[in-house]
Amino acid sequence: MLPIRFTLLAVLLGPVQFINAQPTPSPDRPINAAERKEVIDGVLDKVVANYVFPDVGKKMAEAIRARKEKKEYDSITSSREFARVLTDHLREVCKDKHLGVRYNAEPLPKDFDRGPSPVEEKRQREALALRNFGFKRSSGSEIAASDY
Repeated sequence: MLPIRFTLLAVLLGPVQFINAQPTPSPDRPINAAERKEVIDGVLDKVVANYVFPDVGKKMAEAIRARKEKKEYDSITSSREFARVLTDHLREVCKDKHLGVRYNAEPLPKDFDRGPSPVEEKRQREALALRNFGFKRSSGSEIAASDY
């Protein structure tokens, strides 16, 4: 298991995490060929298995694999830069600004992909209800979204 973790983020790809503040950026670290391969394989496995449009998920995987075969990632040695480049390349195919790869210096918990527990879901739903699910008002056909 590698000491670094990359996470794939997308609204329809994984569990929704509610965060009150922007996370502090992780310190960057070098990434080697074996780590790049592990990240690419892991990201593409998730994209193909979980992306909301399966055909687009497959196209993203094909595009990233083609770039890998051309050795486009071989010169990238920064973990943060590698996550940014993968995000850009995935978005070139899917046009989905919700999808991205993020570098984390600290290992993620093994159950990171499990989603929220029933208790966490209930707490999140209650918190959203207190904020009217993000809407300030509704008058007829006019709806105003909140600022968050």
